[in-house]
Amino acid sequence: RAKDAVTAIEELPEHVEEVLKQSAAAIVEHVQNRLSEIRGLIRNTDVQDRDSQEHLREFVASLNSIPEIMWDSFTLQAAETRDIVRRRIDEVTQGLGEGST
Repeated sequence: RAKDAVTAIEELPEHVEEVLKQSAAAIVEHVQNRLSEIRGLIRNTDVQDRDSQEHLREFVASLNSIPEIMWDSFTLQAAETRDIVRRRIDEVTQGLGEGST
């Protein structure tokens, strides 16, 4: 029973990371959908001069990078959170081990 509890505690950091990644994926998907709507509006904009057309193309291209930037940031934060949880668990288990001696 104690072994099962220790195993469950040791798996917590990975579970925390997975939950954070699932939440991040939902947010990124929502942003992608909204950006798709914005890109559609931009494509339907009638712009006559070439400079404005080029600026719109550049703008749309920069919009496309937003979800990737968000995902990279979220996954980095999830990994950092996993490591923090892992360290805290290690500290607690070490403290428990010292208390029993």
